[in-house]
Amino acid sequence: MSLLEYFYDTLTDHFTTPATVADAPHIYEMSMAAEAIRTISAMPGQKLTADCRVYIGGRRASPFEGKRFIDLIAKYRDLSCVPWHDLTKGAPFLIFVNKASLFSEAMDIATRGMLGKFCDQFEPEGVSIEHHVIIGQYAETDFGVHVDDPADRVFHFNLGPVGKEMILWPREPFIERYGTNPTRPLGETDLEGSARYEMPVGSCFFLPADYYHVGRSPEGVSVVVAIALSRQSSEEQLAAVHREIKNAIAPIEDLTPYWTNFRRAPTEAQQKNICAAFARHDYAGWLQHARARARSNGWISEVRPLGAPDIPPGEFDLTISAEAPPQVVSAGHVLHVYARGQHIALTDEGAISWTRSLLAGDPVRLSQEEVLAGIEKRNAQMLVAAWFLATGGATADPASVLETAQ
Repeated sequence: MSLLEYFYDTLTDHFTTPATVADAPHIYEMSMAAEAIRTISAMPGQKLTADCRVYIGGRRASPFEGKRFIDLIAKYRDLSCVPWHDLTKGAPFLIFVNKASLFSEAMDIATRGMLGKFCDQFEPEGVSIEHHVIIGQYAETDFGVHVDDPADRVFHFNLGPVGKEMILWPREPFIERYGTNPTRPLGETDLEGSARYEMPVGSCFFLPADYYHVGRSPEGVSVVVAIALSRQSSEEQLAAVHREIKNAIAPIEDLTPYWTNFRRAPTEAQQKNICAAFARHDYAGWLQHARARARSNGWISEVRPLGAPDIPPGEFDLTISAEAPPQVVSAGHVLHVYARGQHIALTDEGAISWTRSLLAGDPVRLSQEEVLAGIEKRNAQMLVAAWFLATGGATADPASVLETAQ
């Protein structure tokens, strides 16, 4: 039984009430949070990415100040070596990273191993998984007493080095007491009716959606990896469809001339293309694309950047990944393929036939020399093979010595 299955009651289709599991089985490590910090520090520019927020002394740092703070932390070998008190001059602080697996490949791999097939039961709408890293020492988080989105269920893994705690209030009584917009500082909140949950090092705390809550780490710096598991509500699905349409339409018009000519307008041909693009993007059709993209990435909302393909030397068998099987959407003469959240649209008939055979489970014998030569010549099938290897949608398994000899 996975940790998520432990908290989920399949008889009632409901997650359990708030609970802490000591020594929770998971494979998150402090090094993953450190990797995220180093990756954010290495990003170009002097401004902090919008996915990372820094609060020092109860004040949110500017993007420039926040980036300098992250850069200082990244200089240390690991987070246990950071002189937090010196860097903050003893002030409370909080670092909150959204979409954290974009900045830590090890974290992404760990989550996929923990999830297994748990999320498949929520088809066809599906779920989304988002990672957060929370680092700091604070009497209360800078978000105050608040409630999460009703579709969210959040799992907090405390990696240490000290314990922290969560204080919870049931949602309905809290709203009755403080009104429809009750988010407030802890000091202005009555503790009557609340419950305190300890989060010792190595534990997992499960936070349901219908509780107002505030986190505390007053005894020292704690490092937490939090996993937000969310149902795909109609609003979330609509947002996903909008992202798909934006991805499809964005390349049609070059916006560069607007820098110098505000009256500039698309050419007649461009305008026809834009109108045609809007006309063909029916929401029901693009919902299939949004779901295929999410499903191909194991329902993890963070889509990691596409790197260079790892093409092994010699011969190998290209085989579709069983861990993250690609998804397909057919639209007329175009075959849309999604793997690990990445997308490719195939129009070449030979490449489509070749891809369908591969997706059907038929391994393809290739060699490094063949793939590299095909890429150089822009061969459609070899470009698709390289794309599958780059996304992780397919693996390069060593060719059998006996078969190779034959």
